[in-house]
Amino acid sequence: MKMKKKQAILIASMLLVLGLALVLGRRLALTARSRSSAPEQTAPAVSAMLPDSGIELQGTEDSPAPEPTLAAAQEHEHRWDGESGICLTCGWACPHERHDAQTAICLRCGLQCQHHFGAAGVCSGCGTEAPVLTDELPKTWYGPAKNQGTVRRDTVTEENGVEHRFNVWLPYDYNANKQYNLVILIHGDNGSCEDWMDREHDTARGVVKMCWIYDHLTEEKLCRPFIVVSVENERMDDPVYGERYLKEVLLPYLARNYATYAAGSSYEQIAAAREHVAIGGMSRGSIYTYSVGMDRCYDVAANFCCFSNGYMPELPNRLNDEEYGELPMRCYVAAVGTDDNPDYVRTHTMQYQLLCDRGEQIRDGENARFLEISGGHDYLTWYVSIYDALLLMF
Repeated sequence: MKMKKKQAILIASMLLVLGLALVLGRRLALTARSRSSAPEQTAPAVSAMLPDSGIELQGTEDSPAPEPTLAAAQEHEHRWDGESGICLTCGWACPHERHDAQTAICLRCGLQCQHHFGAAGVCSGCGTEAPVLTDELPKTWYGPAKNQGTVRRDTVTEENGVEHRFNVWLPYDYNANKQYNLVILIHGDNGSCEDWMDREHDTARGVVKMCWIYDHLTEEKLCRPFIVVSVENERMDDPVYGERYLKEVLLPYLARNYATYAAGSSYEQIAAAREHVAIGGMSRGSIYTYSVGMDRCYDVAANFCCFSNGYMPELPNRLNDEEYGELPMRCYVAAVGTDDNPDYVRTHTMQYQLLCDRGEQIRDGENARFLEISGGHDYLTWYVSIYDALLLMF
């Protein structure tokens, strides 16, 4: 009797446990069904703005927008922004290492680039040789380009109230949010700062304007973006004054008001961008390029172009001294007209040879070129000369 009672209790307990398990299973099934039918919840979207690009990368709180790193760039197929060349997925900026030889379009991102020849005359992006010309330019280049830049008249005033006027050429596609190489040009005797800009010069090929060269080079994508500043050569015969004007007055003003590579207007910021600054001139302006530019402003400029004149036998020692000796020369171009004054040709040739022989930073054929242009001491010669110089410098 007792045994039968125990068996009954055991069976009842087992039935109770089985019933509870069935109820719990039913509740779990209903919960799962309700969750599957509910709308999916996603993490709120967040975004990150790429510095100085205006491009926004999308992400979520669980998976934030990625930082633009090289490692991230190598893990996926890029989606390039057509204006900046920045990947919309990872934020990596295309370095534009290689481009098409004919169109200069980047082979990686498809962005329009420019050739970059350097004094050696070979484009680092495609291997094309620079079309250096010593006779004459293509016929169409002796007229205005289809896309023409803008020539601005500007002034800067020293603290003592002395006002200096100068002209600025800006390319047709100038963008104040980008960075441009800076070319400062000095005119010759009996001239003005308009000589390097939009003044009409009568030549054997008809009327030319120097700014046409800048327009054509930009339109043909033959060198990296640049702006040109032409200054008056008054008082440049005093190298101390010329140095102060360029370093303390003009360059800080340009850094504040134009899109150069200088991060600011302090001396340190201007000097840090010296590889993106060129100083050049024709005739008397060439002499001042040596005496003011290369001799006294080598710490703020690393590119120089001198046409038709100039001789400073002590200049190599200056470039080798303690102050300048560690600063590299990026590009030096000297040019003379084959029919120029024989004394000018002789002395300018000697100046170039001295700098290459004794100047430790200057190497003929590597970062320096000497060009003999068909012509005399005139604007037709300088028209070709500035074309070659800009082609090789930038």
